Amino acid sequence: MVNRGRDRGCVDIFALVSPITRRSVRVIPRRERKKTLASAVIAPDGVSVFEAFNSGECEIVASEEQAIVWECQMDSPVAAAVFNGQGNLLATRSQNGELRLWDVTTKAHLGTVSDVGQRRCGMAFSNDGEELFFIGDDASIKAYNIAADTTRDISALGGDDAWSIAASPTEQSLAVGGETAMSIVDVVGGKVVKRFEGHNGGIQWLAFSPNGELVSAASVDGLVKVW
Repeated sequence: MVNRGRDRGCVDIFALVSPITRRSVRVIPRRERKKTLASAVIAPDGVSVFEAFNSGECEIVASEEQAIVWECQMDSPVAAAVFNGQGNLLATRSQNGELRLWDVTTKAHLGTVSDVGQRRCGMAFSNDGEELFFIGDDASIKAYNIAADTTRDISALGGDDAWSIAASPTEQSLAVGGETAMSIVDVVGGKVVKRFEGHNGGIQWLAFSPNGELVSAASVDGLVKVW
């Protein structure tokens, strides 16, 4: 698990085994530590970390060597980022409502989706890596086909029912976190097939277990629930 550290310019990586351990990744030169992290996400290999700063600067850090292996400058700070399951693709979503796709291996910019919204930052790659799911400002769920460079609508939950999103590793379904409930949405038909109540605040983070049978939901009410 990766988390923004208590110190500016620092990312904490937690090994979720017994006993839980923490190590800090700090690669920013001392003269630049005034920069503040906007977001951070760890790659599937458990070693590389994507970091985004309020200045719009972004980088991928090899945590073992504490060395920057890739960096770029965005027009707007990155509010959220996600790797695909293989770790070779990265999607970034900026505060100006722009979504960008990157090839982590070649460091190439693959494409841009504009006007995706600024209020909601939920994103998730499909299990096969062919599509990127994201949530619009109107709480609609959309899928961007990477190869075809096209976007399709999946579902419109409306209101405050869509803030975070996670893709099932085994089925064509999505977990969508709302203001107080989590919904399971069918990717093909766009219908809500299950709904789980129980939180008293917005669900900001979702994650499936590797076998797809469990979903963990973290809310601003301070609770993590497993369904």
